[in-house]
Amino acid sequence: VAGDVMTMRRRLGAAAVAVALVSVASGCASSPSTAATVGNTTVTMKSVDDAVEHCSKFINPSSEITPRQIISSTVIRGAAAQEVLDKRGAKLSDAERDHIVARNGMTALTSDQVCHTMVRNFAGLLHLLDLEGEKQAKADLSAVGVKVNPRLGSWDAGNLVVQDSSSLSQPFSKIS
Repeated sequence: VAGDVMTMRRRLGAAAVAVALVSVASGCASSPSTAATVGNTTVTMKSVDDAVEHCSKFINPSSEITPRQIISSTVIRGAAAQEVLDKRGAKLSDAERDHIVARNGMTALTSDQVCHTMVRNFAGLLHLLDLEGEKQAKADLSAVGVKVNPRLGSWDAGNLVVQDSSSLSQPFSKIS
């Protein structure tokens, strides 16, 4: 009987190790340094943390969601838009991105290099909206595989936001 118990424990232990290895190999365990995996792009937690630190001052104070949710959603949306643009072979220059930023009243963000980089990436999403219209752009962006570090929340592909977020239509103030 003692041998049977030991054999059973070994089998259960081996099964637990196998499940853990499969979970890690399949991406179920997020790296603490990864904020999100967006298609083939890895968004680092450092890039999100830096953007939160530098760009929170630009968040519209009437927003009902946290600056971290707005900024992490903005960074992930920008990465998703870039995935769609890359898939199509479309290129946007920095000058084109800056024009889109200015046209959409977000030039205040260009005064800080970290925020400027974030909003330039986000300009890809605005470009897709201009090209395809909201319905098609949203469908294309929703089709990009996004996995968010649980520390940030979870990705709502239908609304393109970190879960528990609401509309991000005017998340940044238009201070210049």
